[in-house]
Amino acid sequence: MSQDIDYYTKELKDTRLLKTNPEIDRFERAMDFIYSKNNIAYLPNLCQGFDDKTQHEEVTWSLIHAVEAYYSEKPKEYNSLFIRIIDENILLPHAQGWLELLIMRTLNEDDALDTFKTALLHANQHVKKTVKEIITKLMTEDPDQFRDSAIQLLNSLN
Repeated sequence: MSQDIDYYTKELKDTRLLKTNPEIDRFERAMDFIYSKNNIAYLPNLCQGFDDKTQHEEVTWSLIHAVEAYYSEKPKEYNSLFIRIIDENILLPHAQGWLELLIMRTLNEDDALDTFKTALLHANQHVKKTVKEIITKLMTEDPDQFRDSAIQLLNSLN
């Protein structure tokens, strides 16, 4: 990894609470730099920008769109890296809400759900347990919206 990527990853992580306008500017610059490299291997770097305590969720939504753009381009590689992100706790515990959102959005799209289920077949128990807990929570919070896809995903984990 280049020193620039390391620098901008740290910058993204250091400013992810988005408390001030200068922090927002630095966050957006860091996110844009990393994403501009058009390298899916930097997905874990981008995910370090998530935090549930962010002061400006609307800015963090641009990070969601950047992360999901990688899925659109390379779904298998995305899921492989997403499993690694879960395994290495890159989003936990500080960004559980954003992790839940990413999984929720996966549940809402059939193709994404299928490729995620396939990737989870090779995941370790820690990842499977984490995903099961999140799916169970989502089903409890909104059973009608996620029931079918959540049950499908849970069944694939057993």
